[in-house]
Amino acid sequence: MTDIDHTTDPALDALRASLLEIDADDASLDRMRTALRNGVTDTAHVRPRRPRRRRVVLALVVAVAAAVSAGVALLPSASAPSGHRGIGPRSAAAEALQGAGSRAAAQAWLKLRPGEYFHTYFMSFQPEVPSTREDPIDGTFAYDIPGTGELWIDRSGHGANVQVGGAQTLKHGPTVSRNRAGKIVGSGGLTVLENGVSIEQSLAHAWEVGYLAWPRGSKPSFQRAWLRVGHDFEKTADFVMVPTGKPHDLGSPDEMTRIAWGASIEEIEALPASGPSLDAAIVELINDDSGQLAMFGPVPTGSNGVTVATRRSEAGIEHATQLLGGAPLPPAARRAIYRWLAAQPGAHLDGPVTDELGRRGTSITFTRVHAKDVPARDVTAQQLIEAARAAGTDLPDTTSRKTWHVAAHREYRRWIANIVFDPQSANLLQSWSYSKQKFPVEVPQLLLNEGDPHPEFRVEGGNDTTFGGVANGRIWVSRDRVMSMEPRSPICADAPKTCR
Repeated sequence: MTDIDHTTDPALDALRASLLEIDADDASLDRMRTALRNGVTDTAHVRPRRPRRRRVVLALVVAVAAAVSAGVALLPSASAPSGHRGIGPRSAAAEALQGAGSRAAAQAWLKLRPGEYFHTYFMSFQPEVPSTREDPIDGTFAYDIPGTGELWIDRSGHGANVQVGGAQTLKHGPTVSRNRAGKIVGSGGLTVLENGVSIEQSLAHAWEVGYLAWPRGSKPSFQRAWLRVGHDFEKTADFVMVPTGKPHDLGSPDEMTRIAWGASIEEIEALPASGPSLDAAIVELINDDSGQLAMFGPVPTGSNGVTVATRRSEAGIEHATQLLGGAPLPPAARRAIYRWLAAQPGAHLDGPVTDELGRRGTSITFTRVHAKDVPARDVTAQQLIEAARAAGTDLPDTTSRKTWHVAAHREYRRWIANIVFDPQSANLLQSWSYSKQKFPVEVPQLLLNEGDPHPEFRVEGGNDTTFGGVANGRIWVSRDRVMSMEPRSPICADAPKTCR
């Protein structure tokens, strides 16, 4: 296998000596590789699982938009976050983020060379979200199955992605449904990991494997899926991903760097070397995607504390996390991102922690909570439009004469994002995000359709409706640069056909 740790290439050896783009130290990586490759049950080097069940789930290539909550329209009730460009008050969290930026800027770095892949290996996990009176967390989740992801992307967006879904039990495989032709049309099993089955055992005896590839040369992009049947794997999907020409298109190698890293190689290499111009470019880069993601869902109107500015800031924090975790950024750019994070409101320094792999790190949590009692009222369509304008969306007047009665209720929304970074190198070790908002009564909303400046009206909520409430986290096991794609996922050694 050719990777950054084992190579006879002098250039790569030099890169190994100088590049500090790997999150874990060598000892941690060795422990993790041994555990994952061999499927051992000894987890002495991994933090023991707490009594409450933890969920480790299959990581997806794109997850930023999943945690952006939808807003509804009544009246503006929250002020915008502080400006993105300024560095806010010198809180302990801001000081820690500024310090992380300085340490990130001091790390050695080389540009991604032609022919090299930027390789990331990660696990997903269900974090323990703090419980509150208005948002009690009981620790019960609907799906509790381990998973890993492994991604290789080169400068042109070519590469591959291996997604592994672990076994839910070691007693048998998934139940399989077939049509009359014998083709698998469905599968099932447990929704939680069976007691006594370790994460390592689950991954070593995986039930599902997904493989996406963006080959070099003239071969088209394709996707395959495999399901364990007995002691072997059976292919359940195999199709070409036809490029659509739209942004964030999974079938287009040209879009894959942006999807995987949060920025294209052209955007990364066009960043200024340092100074205020770099800070401004990072703000623009963060806002570029987060601004688009912030417009997913209903138009913000201040209800539940949601405005365009709050959505943009929250999406920006998640986009910044994606850049720090998954992109081959130069050290100065990483410093600028940490500086941007230091300017965001709602940050708290949690102090030194141990991540899910037993690595020591510094934890920062961003929290936004909105809770407000709203009296009963009648809301007209034009008032809804005006509330959207006050919350940051420029909309034309409406000719609609619709009026809705909104019962008295309590607005509630909570959003959390957490990062843990290495105190020496500032490499991101793990991150997670969580969002929940409540709609106990029916409320009117505005929806914008592409190309139409006039929104449509709809009613959502009622019967104590809740959106969100599930946290998703990613553990960055390692980052390195390789000349070939050699999977480290243990199932790829046992069933290599599933990983190519």
